[in-house]
Amino acid sequence: MDIEASKKRIRIKNALRSLKRVEAKTLPIHMIKRNTHKLLEKNVNNNKIINLLLESIDFNSKYKELLKNINSIIPSTIPYNYCISGSKAWYNIFKDYYDYNLLSEYEKSSIHDNNSCDHYYFINNKTTAFIKYINDELLLKLRNFILEIEDDLNKNVKQILKDDNKKVQLLASVSNSKYNKLLFNDNTLVFSLNLTIADNIPKSRIQTQFIAQPSAVFQSVVPQSVTVQPKPRAKRRTNAEIAAELAEERRQKEQVKQSLSSSRAARAAKTEERRQAKKQGGTIDNQIKKKILSFEINFRDIADDLHGKIRTLTNGDNHFLNIYGLFLFLQLAKIKFYIPRGVYNIFKIREHIYNKFILLDEYKTAALFTILEMYNNTFKDYNISNEYINNELNILALTSNPKIKSFIDETEATIIEKLRPYINKCIFDINEEIKTLHFKGFFNKTDILEDKIGRDYSGIFVIGGDAIRRYDNNGSITKDIDSKIYIPEEIDIKTNIENYKLINKCIYNNLFKLVSYLILNTRLFTSIPVETLNKYFSSTAINNYRCKTSFKLKSDDPNFLNFRFRQLPGNDFPVDLYSLDYRCLINFEYELPSGEVRTYIHNYDIAFIDIVLGKSQDNNYNKYAVISNNLPIGSIEFLIQDLIKTYNDDGSSLLRFINGKSNKDYDRFKLLAEISKRNNNFTINERTKIITYQKPLATRNNIILDRINDYERSILDNPNYSKLIRVFNINYDKAHDENYIVTKRIIFDYEKSTLFLNAGISGGSGSSGSSGSKDKPNNYVDFNYIEKIFNLSPGPDKEITSIKEPTDKDNYISYIMNPKKELTEQLQKDLAKELLYL
Repeated sequence: MDIEASKKRIRIKNALRSLKRVEAKTLPIHMIKRNTHKLLEKNVNNNKIINLLLESIDFNSKYKELLKNINSIIPSTIPYNYCISGSKAWYNIFKDYYDYNLLSEYEKSSIHDNNSCDHYYFINNKTTAFIKYINDELLLKLRNFILEIEDDLNKNVKQILKDDNKKVQLLASVSNSKYNKLLFNDNTLVFSLNLTIADNIPKSRIQTQFIAQPSAVFQSVVPQSVTVQPKPRAKRRTNAEIAAELAEERRQKEQVKQSLSSSRAARAAKTEERRQAKKQGGTIDNQIKKKILSFEINFRDIADDLHGKIRTLTNGDNHFLNIYGLFLFLQLAKIKFYIPRGVYNIFKIREHIYNKFILLDEYKTAALFTILEMYNNTFKDYNISNEYINNELNILALTSNPKIKSFIDETEATIIEKLRPYINKCIFDINEEIKTLHFKGFFNKTDILEDKIGRDYSGIFVIGGDAIRRYDNNGSITKDIDSKIYIPEEIDIKTNIENYKLINKCIYNNLFKLVSYLILNTRLFTSIPVETLNKYFSSTAINNYRCKTSFKLKSDDPNFLNFRFRQLPGNDFPVDLYSLDYRCLINFEYELPSGEVRTYIHNYDIAFIDIVLGKSQDNNYNKYAVISNNLPIGSIEFLIQDLIKTYNDDGSSLLRFINGKSNKDYDRFKLLAEISKRNNNFTINERTKIITYQKPLATRNNIILDRINDYERSILDNPNYSKLIRVFNINYDKAHDENYIVTKRIIFDYEKSTLFLNAGISGGSGSSGSSGSKDKPNNYVDFNYIEKIFNLSPGPDKEITSIKEPTDKDNYISYIMNPKKELTEQLQKDLAKELLYL
């Protein structure tokens, strides 16, 4: 550690000495189920166990010696450099935050000192002989390292886990497969050291794709030697014996054939069991697995200077990534590794830590532009990844100016309002078509096939923030419109393919009509004043970059469609997400403090309509949908219940938490509860479910929100409309399986030529042409229900009384998600400034 870094560490420690323990926190009242994030618990605990285990053998000292030995095999005449990433590098930067309990257990789980350590070497020699030499020598060092630590690990794991059956396996491997998603794909080897804790050590796998020799893998489990006996000479068989054997073989084949379907079902159940176990952070036999060390060795030309450039990303001679290098490699990791939605995501956690402690408003713009410059100076001339990293770093830096971010949000809301009448029409049409669908099944537990008409069982309604706007016109702006279709359990759309095809086609067919119209409507955005799409931003004390930001809403390229269709199937059918996306261009022309002017053009995507298809026990449309100016929307009761159910389900609550939506949801929950308590803005007819707004302003606002444009009338005569719908249908037919079940994501291309080519149709161009009820109104919301949620008047209802605020003692999330201590606002700024060298 250099002198300046040492002084900085002392200053940070001195600042943290006066911290006091904060009061124990409890969760927002809508997150009431214990272990709501149980799916994270096993990951958090497993990472902690590995950290404790490695700590117990003084792993740090042994690791430093290993690194010294590895570096010693590289001749001093060959230029090289390396940087260190992974949890050890994050701990190196955030050590004091970790040690002083400014991080929660959840946050700590991603940056333990002894969990993962990734090394990136850049060596200026790529001869075959040298690569083989490094391969053999580094594996030898890893083998010796395993032999040095394995006995102590196996001894200590029994004590730490208080289980004499636990064993540790270490496996070292090497690969040059490009499927490892390397930083550099060419002339690269990846060496890994994997640790497994289990009752029964699994059979080791050989992973030597570069030099396929048995000696290329060293493992701590040595198989016992087996004496091979010579085979006895085969005895001559009689014709009768042969005939009997053939008959037995035929009988066994028939038996296998008959049990094939049940066998498939068993395999499917086993696969699902493994998938669920993996999602919960473990395996069926409770193994704990972790790659604790990796070395990505990139062999380069003798004259290459990347080894010199990489120094700007590290902390001097210790080679750990510095505060800027951490963020840059974090963005690279997010590209390299796909983490499924709704599971433990170590990169999301680290990003959360960085945003909370480093990217504060005062320093965010300066830090992100510094990171962008470091990327340009270090990696831009190298083919390390696709354009995503360049786009991501640019847009993060430019939108760190809150005024630019606000301008983009406002423009996006303007775009949504232009699309709203057409979106509403699509939702209205889907709802009307669902009413006419005839679902089939054996409904009354008889052998008689019956019809169920859709109007009695299902429908679509608007949910989320856009639905809330009907009840609170002062709500936030809408940047998308979410809707939901519930199919009750008695309508089988999981195994009854015909029922699934009915509802699936109803959705995608209406979306195809809408997207085709929008593509052909060349005058769609002409009413938006051009001057509102351009804005100049002068520099400020904390945003020292002048910038002109301009939107281009329609592409000049006749091959670019601006709109596309997307369908994402859920991990477990039938939760499917259907979306339409719109892409426009944002042009940024900005001036650096040096006076240099740069231009960046960003593809800006907006998912302006989302439709979720889900299952429910009852007819949720009849129970929860209300009608606002002919448009079905979710009732207040539904919007509250939906949030409660979301945070009482392990999977959905985890997804919201990981995506950083928990705070927004809590604000929404409080707003809905407040609207319900005061409820002086609307009434709902109990029979027709039609909303009547009490105030003239609310009436006018909601007429605008609910307006419907019957766009098909103006375009039905355009031959390109039917042609485009046909193209979409052909592309869709190629995307699902033989049973018409969508098992993989369907994402249409923005390029017209690609869509038409896939459909086998020649492309073309063209554009489009240019009540009151007598029933007594009644409030639909149960005020007592809301009062009970807030614990103001607990009642005997089991469902209601279970909704109570948990105590810190018995609530897992309160402990796992919240740190024991917090920084004052000023101290947080001071520490961030120290780390950023500002």
